[in-house]
Amino acid sequence: MEVIETSLKGKNSAENKQTLLEYSSQSINNEAITFANDSWYKAIIQSTQDGFWLSDMDGNILETNTSMCKMLGYTYKELISMKISDFDVSFLNRPEALKQNILKNKQSGGVIFDAQHKCKDGRIIDVSVSLKYLDIEPGYFFCFHRDITEQKKLCQQIKESESRYRALVELSGRVGEAVVMLQDNEDVKGLQIFVSNEWAHITGYTKKELSIMTFCSLLHPRYRTSFLASHNLKAKGRNSQKCLEMSIIRKD
Repeated sequence: MEVIETSLKGKNSAENKQTLLEYSSQSINNEAITFANDSWYKAIIQSTQDGFWLSDMDGNILETNTSMCKMLGYTYKELISMKISDFDVSFLNRPEALKQNILKNKQSGGVIFDAQHKCKDGRIIDVSVSLKYLDIEPGYFFCFHRDITEQKKLCQQIKESESRYRALVELSGRVGEAVVMLQDNEDVKGLQIFVSNEWAHITGYTKKELSIMTFCSLLHPRYRTSFLASHNLKAKGRNSQKCLEMSIIRKD
């Protein structure tokens, strides 16, 4: 087997993957996976923090690394005696579906996608998968896996938070209340980075106009000092302990 890039620089996982996956189909002998015993191969696979396995066209796991074992909770011996359908949620007890997917991936040559794996203890984890087909008779797959379970949870929390926020803005508008978000920078205090439709209606300005104005500039001069004092306390994480009633100057 001829490797296009034979110079291994450090243990960067992305660089290692690229080096490992770039190969030449020329000068390949019949012992197609004897490279699995090469020291450089083992160094690359074991140094990456991503889980890895090498499989055949039937979905049998032929080789794996420590990261993959830790990710799924299996020992090395257990994992190399398993099939992809033993832990990939999409193919649990679905051998025909796995077979069709293998043929599809062979035709595409490689794919990056998200999947779910079932761990030995029954937990389901989310993973980002990078798969590459090796055109070496009778055919093999290199596959790298990154655990993105926490990332998925965070994204879901953000979506739920955004949904609650949108509901709050919509509800406030229905009862005649406005929502305004302010941000400070080095030169400006209380810049309006978000305003609801109701605030635009109340002030008479468009939302675009309000986005380049400070909240303080809308206030009647006699309220500006008290507002800035309260705003500065909140910016420092302290509560002013009072609700301010203020008058604004509309555009008209």
